[in-house]
Amino acid sequence: MQLKKAVVILAVVIVGLSIYLLTRHSDRTLYRLPQQPSVPVQSITRIDINGPEGMISLNRADDSWTIGEQKYPADRAKVSRMLDAISALSLTAMMSESKDYIRYDLTDKNKISVKAWAGTTPEREFEIGKVAPSFRHTFVKLAGDAKVYQARNNFRTTFEQGVEDLRDKVVLSFAASDIQEIRLTKGTETMTLARHEAPLAETGEKEEGDTAKETSPPLKAIMVWQANDGRAAASAKVDELLAAVSQLACEKFITDHVTADYKDPIYTLELKGQKAHRLSIFAKQSETDNSYPAVSSDSPYPFFLTEWKAKQLMPAFEDLLEPPNKDQK
Repeated sequence: MQLKKAVVILAVVIVGLSIYLLTRHSDRTLYRLPQQPSVPVQSITRIDINGPEGMISLNRADDSWTIGEQKYPADRAKVSRMLDAISALSLTAMMSESKDYIRYDLTDKNKISVKAWAGTTPEREFEIGKVAPSFRHTFVKLAGDAKVYQARNNFRTTFEQGVEDLRDKVVLSFAASDIQEIRLTKGTETMTLARHEAPLAETGEKEEGDTAKETSPPLKAIMVWQANDGRAAASAKVDELLAAVSQLACEKFITDHVTADYKDPIYTLELKGQKAHRLSIFAKQSETDNSYPAVSSDSPYPFFLTEWKAKQLMPAFEDLLEPPNKDQK
């Protein structure tokens, strides 16, 4: 009788252990993850971000985005990455039900709250914690849900940005090929460079009696730069200058002064094409500064240029000209 009882107990233990072994590896899959339907990027009109950098609101304005009440133009590429992360939010696992938020950087001090709107309707709301050790996932919480989830992709740094980080830092924008005239001013000295066509004859040998080949060869035209005093400009160097200034991005914006505060530039570039553009660079505020204040016609805000960029945009006049022909000396 005792043997039979022991066998029954042993059988129960074996069955229980078998059930445990079969299910213990799937503990984390014995639940249903909240479904996160895709949110069309085009439908999102506002993004509210609240985190360690403070509260920031991004607002769609036609095909562009602005930041906060100041309506600073926002960096399109950075906003695009945010929209992609919001639209494609995908949960891959539940990590915790114990409200152990410190472990996942989801405390009030460290979390980043994101709320995306379509007009006046909230489309998606979630909180971002730290990046998973794999660097391929991010820990998140959903609105109204105390659980911690793991989301696909590493996107904390996408939202961990302040106003200055998100501002569009392009302060001059034009096609270099559109510019036909450049006026450079340094102190009281001025030089103007103009682009014009110069004929370039094709060379070729003619045979005697070949009337067809005795005709003048067709002329090709090339674009060259020339100074206002007739000297030839070093076209390659002028093109390098245009390339450097045509999509000019500043180091950062100046927030404690306005454009009107800056007078007497040390160097000015005026560029004429279909539209006119102007860049004025001012003396450094102190000898130890590594940046030059500047203003441009394309930006309502003053800004800083790094020292190397500013020097690149302030070439000596002679450096933009071809050396004089020895025969002309």
